[in-house]
This record gives sequence, C-alpha cells and structure tokens, in this order.
Amino acid sequence: MQNLLNAEGKRRCSYQTALSDIERDGWNLVDKSRLNKDFYFQATFSRSQYAQLRDQPGSIGGIFCSFFTDSLCDRILSDIPVETWALSGSSNRRIIPRKAYIFKVFAAYIFIMDRRGIAEEIAPGRLDQDASMADAIAHLSQFCPNGQQSFPNKHIWRTLLAHYHIGYTYWSELSSNFAAALTSLGQIVAGDEKLVHFTGDSLFIRKVAEKPDRIGLWTYELCVRLAKDTPFLVYMRLHDASAMTGVHVPVHEIVQDWVEIVKTDPDNNVILVFESYYHSQQAHDLLINQGVSYIAACKEMSFQKLATVLEQHATRSGQYAIAWNDTSKEICVLHNHPDARLGKKDL
Repeated sequence: MQNLLNAEGKRRCSYQTALSDIERDGWNLVDKSRLNKDFYFQATFSRSQYAQLRDQPGSIGGIFCSFFTDSLCDRILSDIPVETWALSGSSNRRIIPRKAYIFKVFAAYIFIMDRRGIAEEIAPGRLDQDASMADAIAHLSQFCPNGQQSFPNKHIWRTLLAHYHIGYTYWSELSSNFAAALTSLGQIVAGDEKLVHFTGDSLFIRKVAEKPDRIGLWTYELCVRLAKDTPFLVYMRLHDASAMTGVHVPVHEIVQDWVEIVKTDPDNNVILVFESYYHSQQAHDLLINQGVSYIAACKEMSFQKLATVLEQHATRSGQYAIAWNDTSKEICVLHNHPDARLGKKDL
C-alpha cells in the first residue's frame, strides 16, 4: 500500500511540475464544456482548395520538356566522362550524345518504367529490354511525325540507358521544375516518405520491415492535389545518410525544405500536413518561427510535458484532452482512442 501511495505522490508531483512548465510556455488546458463557445475554427481561402497548374504546352512533348529541361539535360551530360561514349573499347567508334537522342530515349524509358516492362500478354513475367524498347517506340511514334524512324539505333539507346541517369544529386532541380508548373499549391500539402524497392549496388539501401517494399531506397516527398484529386509531386529527396560517408539527414532538415516550398505560395494560406516521424521539437520551432500553418501527429518523447498533463485528463477509452497556446496559436489534442489497439493519439 505504501508503494502505491508513493507512486501516486510521484505522479501528482510530476503532473504539477509539467503543468507549471507548460503554462510558462503559454499553454492552458481547454475547458471542453466551453469548447464551442471559446473556440471557433474556420479555414477561409480566397481560391480553390486544389493546386492550380499553369497553362501547359498542348503536346505531350511540350509537357515532358517543361520538366526535363535543356539546362538539366546539359548539366547531367557535362558530368559524364567523354570516354563513356566510346563503343566496344575502340576510340574510333564513338556516339555523339545529341540532345534529341537523350530526350527520346528518356521518354521511352519513362514509358517502360510506367508499364513495368513489356505488356504481360506479350510475355508474362518477362522483362526484355529490346522488346520493351520496341513497345515504347511504337507508342511514342503515334505522337511525333516519323518518330519511329528517327529514334536512335540500338547501340546508341543502350549506351544512353547504361550511362545517362538522373541521379539523386539532380533531384532538387527536377523538383523545382515540377513546382514551377503550378501557380498555387492549394489548401493542403502533404509530406511523407516512401521506400522504393531496390536491391542494386548502393550505399543507401535500407531495410524497413513494416514498409510494403521492405528493402530499397528511402525517399522524402511532398505532394499536392490537383483538380479531381489527382496527386502531383513537388519535392523529392533521397535519404542519402550513410555511416560510410558520414552523412546524416535530420528530419528537421527535411521539414525546412518543405517550409521553403510552402513559403513560395502567393496566397500564403497553405497547411502543411505530416506524421509524427517529422514532428521533432526542432521542426516544431522552425514551423512556428516561419509562421507556417500545419497539422501533425506528435511523439510523446518530443513533447513530454504536454503529454504528461493531457494524459491525466484522458485516462479512459474514448476520452480526449486539449491544450491551447494563445501566443503561438497552437492547439494540441490527445485522444484516447476507443479502439484499444490504436491507443493514445496526439495531434
């Protein structure tokens, strides 16, 4: 009994200490009986809730070239050693990596990747490079006059596919080209990560058992919604952390990238949404200092004092507790979910 009393005394002391600390930081518990009287939230926007595209060139080729620009093409090309273009080890047999070749081969490559190889009815389960390229050329020739006849020969397209790549060091420029296609970001932008299945030779391979692809390359992404709820990517970055290279990628650095994109919106009414993985104390301070509106889940370890207080007011399943900070204009909600498997959720 004495042990229980001691534990209860420590709990109360911890609660009072945490309550005093959060009050000094501007937080106050919300009286839920007065919630609708004291708080009224309304998101008002002067434009559509969707991201808006600029007027794009009418042709597929024009749209492709607005993303894969001349400057990006030149930058990648300049980083490839000139000896790469020698065929069969002979200095007398070289290809000239013309831009027209590069653009056509990349367009075909994107078509192949979208199809994940040749169509199943042709050869189920088989990924054949020659057959895949033939399928892509046939498709693209529908959109350009004499497209099939002017496509580079096998020696050229195989060499380009082997050596000309948009590596992760070019993703920033590519992301900028994507974002430049928009006049506004819309009401909501969502940041998250994706594990892309890859088992090749790379320093950046990660194993994440809970992800569908389990093994691959971890990428950070920021997306908006176009009309008809079509997703549109405006940011991508590889998680290039490696013990061998000594590179580290703290999550608040990713949030900083997202903030910079959000701040470019002309109406400045964007709400950034992300999960608790990104909601560190550093990320929180960054968002408040930059004046960016956001919705995010919280980790208890990152906001321990707030969690300590709110947990004492939502002890049973289905209960919730709220704290409001009038200085930073933030609201924090802890919800003890009715489904015991989901536990307590902080927002």
